[in-house]
Amino acid sequence: MGKYDEALEYIYRALEINPRSMIATTTLAEINAHKNNLKEFYKNLELAFNFGLDSGTFQTVLEEEDVYEPFYEDAKFLDLLGKYNISIDFSSIKNLTRD
Repeated sequence: MGKYDEALEYIYRALEINPRSMIATTTLAEINAHKNNLKEFYKNLELAFNFGLDSGTFQTVLEEEDVYEPFYEDAKFLDLLGKYNISIDFSSIKNLTRD
């Protein structure tokens, strides 16, 4: 909805309660992607993988969130998926713009 500063406030509160929250950390990555803060996007996405974000869960996220779409062919994004053995079926993602 574009209320990123408000969303950040809530996410940081959630992380105070549970600093290793996979969901909050993934959401923080998404907010940073929306704000085009790529350094924080990648940092928090990697933390989410460290905190247990797995292939199945991330597949569901990708199918529901279009914020990741600009990264589908990004080498850094794909390297991060490889580093954590995250397998994604890009063909099942709605509105996919890949050829």
